[in-house]
Amino acid sequence: MKLTVREIVEATGGRLLAGDPAGVVTGVSTDSRTVSPDDLFVPLRGPRLDGHAFIDDAFARGAAASLTAEPSPAAPAGGSRQRRGAADASTSSTARALIAVKDTLLALGAVAARYRE
Repeated sequence: MKLTVREIVEATGGRLLAGDPAGVVTGVSTDSRTVSPDDLFVPLRGPRLDGHAFIDDAFARGAAASLTAEPSPAAPAGGSRQRRGAADASTSSTARALIAVKDTLLALGAVAARYRE
């Protein structure tokens, strides 16, 4: 797999918050423990955990980029720990790309469809 950050932004309808649009992603992971260098990390929300809490971990393991869900209008002021993790990644990992999308699961499907083109 090889997609640029720009291609991921276009495929997902996302917004680049940090990083280089010309950066290259060579794989995808939804689990920060299995991220390989140059992967795209896709944090998913589940019934017990929110993958957004692990964006910094994914960057520490070498992820080239991460998706992050845009906060919903109903989100509490100040955000949760998960939202702060994404904000921290955008400032502490400026060489890494952070892409805001409406829904990370739907965006994962859009990235897969773009790759298959």
